[in-house]
Amino acid sequence: MVRNDFTDFEFGCQPRLGIENDNFAEVSSSYIGFFHTGLDDGKRDSKIRFLLESVLRDRMIMSTFMAKKQTVQPEWYVIDATDAVVGRLAVKIANLLRGKHRPDYTPHCDTGTYVIVVNAEKVKFTGKKWEQKSYQTYSHYAGGQKIIPAQEMLAKKPEEILRLAVKRMIPRNRLGRYQMGKLKIYAGPQHPHQGQQPKAFQLSHEA
Repeated sequence: MVRNDFTDFEFGCQPRLGIENDNFAEVSSSYIGFFHTGLDDGKRDSKIRFLLESVLRDRMIMSTFMAKKQTVQPEWYVIDATDAVVGRLAVKIANLLRGKHRPDYTPHCDTGTYVIVVNAEKVKFTGKKWEQKSYQTYSHYAGGQKIIPAQEMLAKKPEEILRLAVKRMIPRNRLGRYQMGKLKIYAGPQHPHQGQQPKAFQLSHEA
């Protein structure tokens, strides 16, 4: 049946067109009969080209890839935190834990890596944060508030400074808590994960 309406052809016959780029001219000539016979060559060719280009454009759209837990191969990285700025280092660690450095990053799937941080006691702050910054905890009981200066935290629990900085950059949900479990922080230069053969992660100069 020859369709004499441009709209009917566009919405009725377009799904049935199987067109490749190299067959563009052949398919164009085969669908001339769908149009008004009274159209001149210029208008007819322009309409054919418009329809076929729209079909080709729709067929070239790629589907979105979603990673799955079974297909992700876990990796291990070790980072030396000596003289690294806490905030800038925490950003890099958070991106590794979430997997945002990978091309197959998927927000709802764990595509991140295991991160080992050594020499956490040698991190640094910019400006006067060692004197001004403090860490606060509250047990929700009367008198349960504790405020610890950054210098005191470095002396007692140097790992907590970096862990808290990374924790605030991770989503606050079950996936985020699972990803935080893959972060291993040690105050000194040694770690017990040699069996995993971690790769050294090189930090840029601004970190």
